[in-house]
Amino acid sequence: MALIQWWTSISSSEQAAWIQAVGSVAAICVAVAIPAITSLSQRRAKAADNAEKAKNLILNFYPSLLRMNRSLDRFIETTDSAYSEDDGFINIDPDDGDFQKHIPDLLAAASSLAQFPSAVAGPLRALLYRLIDMQHWLESIPAIQRSGSPGFYRNNLDDIRERAIELNVLTGKALEACSTSLQEKPNH
Repeated sequence: MALIQWWTSISSSEQAAWIQAVGSVAAICVAVAIPAITSLSQRRAKAADNAEKAKNLILNFYPSLLRMNRSLDRFIETTDSAYSEDDGFINIDPDDGDFQKHIPDLLAAASSLAQFPSAVAGPLRALLYRLIDMQHWLESIPAIQRSGSPGFYRNNLDDIRERAIELNVLTGKALEACSTSLQEKPNH
């Protein structure tokens, strides 16, 4: 009620000045809000696009992880001291436990780590670190064997198996992170 009394008590030129001032403030608010809303919309669209690209990258890499996991499982199974070929296990690994052949495919992902979501990049980075170490160690075995220790691989099979078990755990974590990321619903 006081506002109405105040409004009627001022002159028409003062009323016009107030209307112009309020209109100017509203125009400034609109001028600031429109670019902010547009920028927010663009950031959301870019984030959604980046999320889709990351999922595509994961899909490109996921089969190599599955192959590594399957081969590690088979290698660990066949190098167990209790293993016997008569046990009747079904071998689902076409590479028959030769996990080493999958290491280069997985190491190729190192150049793309920055494009993976952080929830995937972390477990993948840990796996790649161990794969680099394992690859380096395995590559030295032929030279060691040629230099006078021909049974080096066979004599260190338990150590190789332990490293393979560690790799299998890390591969499982990377697979789980990839699977979770692929199943996330996009935010709209």
